[in-house]
Amino acid sequence: MSEVRLLALSIAIPAALVAIAIAVSTLLDDGAGQGAPEANRGVAQSAPAPRAERIPTPTRAAPTATATPGADSRCPEDGEVASHLLEAAACGDTAELTRLLRDGAQPDPTDTRSRFAGFTALHHAVARGDRQAIQLLLDTGARADAPDRHGNSPLHLLTLGDRIVGDAEIARTLVHAGADVLRANRAGKTPLQTLQAHPRLARASPALTRYLAETTEQVSLLASTRSYLNRESAPPNAFAALNIDTPPVQGVFDLPEQGAPPDTQVRETILSWASAWSRGDVGAYLAHYAADFQPPEGGTRADWAQSRRARIEAAEHIVVTADGLAIRVDGDRAEASFTQTYRARGVRDVSRKQMALVRRAGAWRIVSEVERRR
Repeated sequence: MSEVRLLALSIAIPAALVAIAIAVSTLLDDGAGQGAPEANRGVAQSAPAPRAERIPTPTRAAPTATATPGADSRCPEDGEVASHLLEAAACGDTAELTRLLRDGAQPDPTDTRSRFAGFTALHHAVARGDRQAIQLLLDTGARADAPDRHGNSPLHLLTLGDRIVGDAEIARTLVHAGADVLRANRAGKTPLQTLQAHPRLARASPALTRYLAETTEQVSLLASTRSYLNRESAPPNAFAALNIDTPPVQGVFDLPEQGAPPDTQVRETILSWASAWSRGDVGAYLAHYAADFQPPEGGTRADWAQSRRARIEAAEHIVVTADGLAIRVDGDRAEASFTQTYRARGVRDVSRKQMALVRRAGAWRIVSEVERRR
């Protein structure tokens, strides 16, 4: 009899376990289908409210392959407005930036977004450390020394950047294109002083710190000398076109005399232009041309600048002279004509050149030129 009971239990117990498992599974399925938590059971459920239709927000196109990583934080957000060129510079879209400049867009629009305090496209490119965009903007006439609403030039902004690769080279590029290391922002600080006010950044950027310190010392010495000779204070942008990497050689500074007659300033500007070309300093050479310079053979300034850069960098042992200068000044406009002699390895070319120049912000810039070969 005991054996029969054991047999019955061995059959009943598994059957009971199976029944319990089925019941639990059913309860779980019912709960999932109702979507109500256990604590709310027994409470009357109101009918679900109809779901509002979701209006999709506009999405920004994916950046091109040339876009700079990490640039999205500078892109215009919903409701913000920026020019196409500023958006391309801020978002790191170098391909679009190139296209816009070649189509004739001006390189110096001002960002009206409050969080960027009047940045130019060059400010954005420098803040991102985008050397390709920096060179492109400078070659097409962007002002290397343009201040934002706080008086910070792109060079000031560079000193506040954290881990910008090649910051010393970027500083050198800006100085060659006209950035003034003595320019103070509204807080009264030069780029070097701005960097020194942030010891952590200065320690993280030893090459930039060294370059700015050496350049500032040289320009300050030159400013003191010029001020003594002229018995007047040199204006803050007097040394914007100065090309400094190492101590000056042979005493040639390529600086127009401040306070000199306008025709003398024009003459020295042209000699400075010829000097920059002779030493192969493309940045300083292009900085002599206004942003609205009209290439003599047509096309855009961007294409012309790219072509000039390629030709100058490919030549060896360049020597350019401007002889027989004849200058006529009318207010802030001037015309100059001279005999241009160009020499390079295996090449000698003599032509007659005519230039039109304008004075802007105290500096003379070339707006057009015509060359007639002899």
